[in-house]
Amino acid sequence: VLGAVPLVELCIHYASEDRDRCFESLHYTHPCRAWESDPGVLPRSIEVLTFGADDVTLECLRDLPRLRELHLGTRNKQRHDVAPVWFRELTSLRRFEVCNAVPAEWASQLRCMRLEAVTFILDPLFNIEISDVDPSDDFGLFVDAPCGDSLAEFRLQSSVMLRAPACLCDFPHLRHLDLSSSEELTELPENLGRLPLVVLNLNLTNVRDLPVS
Repeated sequence: VLGAVPLVELCIHYASEDRDRCFESLHYTHPCRAWESDPGVLPRSIEVLTFGADDVTLECLRDLPRLRELHLGTRNKQRHDVAPVWFRELTSLRRFEVCNAVPAEWASQLRCMRLEAVTFILDPLFNIEISDVDPSDDFGLFVDAPCGDSLAEFRLQSSVMLRAPACLCDFPHLRHLDLSSSEELTELPENLGRLPLVVLNLNLTNVRDLPVS
């Protein structure tokens, strides 16, 4: 029935069955979430999709030819996250946001897509497995790839990142860079000032010196 509704934007949250854990969504194996495995369940008209749930099964995204903005929610909370090999087939996608996905496991898929905005939020408070993951070098795969050429907005938040990715300087159209809430960050790439940045957010970081522009 839902697939026949001409929706353009959809936000999905699951309520917890445990009143004492009201901020946690249903486990991914719960019967109420079985629909996530059906690639034909969502309206093909959807352009903006937001999941407020953990470890969403991504098969439900496969047949969304107009999807341009995806907020994927939290990964690696209840099971190990793996980027599906077909994800790059979502050729209409332009904006991608995810929490606690390991960048190295997604970069090989995202690099082939003409994304304009990418957000990775890494919070070890909710996932001990990423507590020692420094993502500084994981985005080098974007360089000399469609994603690196099209990227205009990039947000990376990590409490263990000491230096910003050097590859940022190889994203020629990057205009909006957000590294806020990366408390351990102290160093920016020397050539960052050569980019056409109009927004640079370093709030709640330890960066003290800016590159010469």
